[in-house]
Amino acid sequence: MNFYCYKSNLFLFTTLLLIGFVFQSCNDDDYYEPDLSTVPEARDTTGVEKVVHENGMVVYIHQEGEGSFTVSDRDQVLVRYTGRLTDGGIFDSSWIDDRTTPREFDLQTTIKGFLLGMEGMKEGGIRTLVIPPSIGYGAQPPRGSFGFVQIPPDATLIFEIELVAIRD
Repeated sequence: MNFYCYKSNLFLFTTLLLIGFVFQSCNDDDYYEPDLSTVPEARDTTGVEKVVHENGMVVYIHQEGEGSFTVSDRDQVLVRYTGRLTDGGIFDSSWIDDRTTPREFDLQTTIKGFLLGMEGMKEGGIRTLVIPPSIGYGAQPPRGSFGFVQIPPDATLIFEIELVAIRD
């Protein structure tokens, strides 16, 4: 076997080996599955003060919060939250993978129901928002974050939120 043939076979073998690694890394066994064991259980809303909006959204107020500032539609907020479907499936959470770090949002970039449900909250406040599709994601095709359940079209969304801070 001459050197050129050996070099060509080595190149072919290396290429096939790399392709095998690429396909192996796409294997379903390597699929990221978020650790939801640290996500708090859904809060009981029995007997909790609630506000029903004209658009069908229901806001349960578990804890009022403190301070003289309240959330307005132009604020950035720091929140801990979990988003669930009515069947209990989690589609997003700030509590995944043993993290309790709150996430920051510009309320102008969230769905209308999340924005409306947070308006008037004070730091330390805790609410459960039941958001109808008309002010959620509506009839959009299924959507979701990697590793979570997908949000189907016309889904009612349930968010449990704790307002940690209002940012300027």
